Amino acid sequence: EAGHRCPARAFLEFDHIGPKRAAVSDLVRDECSLDTIAAEVAQCEVRGANCHRRITATRRRAPTAAARGRQQAAPT
Repeated sequence: EAGHRCPARAFLEFDHIGPKRAAVSDLVRDECSLDTIAAEVAQCEVRGANCHRRITATRRRAPTAAARGRQQAAPT
């Protein structure tokens, strides 16, 4: 996250920024091909665990564009 230093650098996680097929750790556990794992990692940013959770929570709270459109179109 720009301008923020995450103190938990020892606990890194993959933060999906593209479509998520599966958790990277699940692909490794299931012995998927390196190409499959690399394709999944390519859709991720590596973040500290605390930053990952904070950003994910923010994303989940943000209304989708469709929901924003419904809110604007709702009669008052």
